[in-house]
Amino acid sequence: MEGEGDKKKKAIKDLISIMMDYVKSRNLRLVDLFNQFDKDKSMSVDKDEFYRGLRSIGIPLNDQQLTTMIDFLDDDGDGEIDYSEFTWIREEYDSQQT
Repeated sequence: MEGEGDKKKKAIKDLISIMMDYVKSRNLRLVDLFNQFDKDKSMSVDKDEFYRGLRSIGIPLNDQQLTTMIDFLDDDGDGEIDYSEFTWIREEYDSQQT
């Protein structure tokens, strides 16, 4: 029987797969995507900017899915998505593919 933690991990993996498939289908790189949102080049984007940025490029996730993924990516809970937190998406996606 799946516990709550297992369900959440599966949901996050599914969201990451949707995002990476979208990025790949448009021949984008994660670094370019992040830089598009990081206007001040601080290597960090606040959660609201990140949300609006993903919405603006048409990521096929609903509001709840975006919020879930963004909250998960903010690993240290500081309200910012750092570049290192964001690039974790690639690592997680690659590990799912093997």
